[in-house]
Amino acid sequence: MKDLLTGDMALQGIYHPMGADNPARIDELERLTGYTLPADYREFLLHFAPSMFVRNVCFRPLEARPGGYPYEKAQAFFGLDENNIYDVIGNYNNTNDQYPAGMIPIAFDGGANRILLALDAPAGRIYYQSKFHGNKLYLCANTFTGFLNSCVIVDDGSEDEDEVDEVIENSGSP
Repeated sequence: MKDLLTGDMALQGIYHPMGADNPARIDELERLTGYTLPADYREFLLHFAPSMFVRNVCFRPLEARPGGYPYEKAQAFFGLDENNIYDVIGNYNNTNDQYPAGMIPIAFDGGANRILLALDAPAGRIYYQSKFHGNKLYLCANTFTGFLNSCVIVDDGSEDEDEVDEVIENSGSP
């Protein structure tokens, strides 16, 4: 995971170096939700969050949104920074009525859309919640690691849909 996130993807910490300010807050999140976090996401919280991509990174969901959107943007990941807008617990507490029970927000796309982690059956799946399609959920990956592996770098500043499709197709992502 470290090689993927600190290499070409160029993940960087928000406000300070990546990693949990207080690792005990993982236990707090698990008590709050009533679920144990998947091991890969737990590792991410401990070492890489809150964070954002320095480069223009997109992912291809397993289920694409209507309208021919084959990719989505991942901008920033929530972490364990108490009293911070990027705090996963604060975001869960403030928004848990906006998505199905048994899910937590783990990231957003830079707009109103969220990336969610399912904590119940099937646990570990990653979903994209589209505010523009009535909060509908689209399956992104079966695991958090699978989600990270589906990410591709798009040339910075490019909004050309054909170029993004070409980059994704050449990446070997599902």
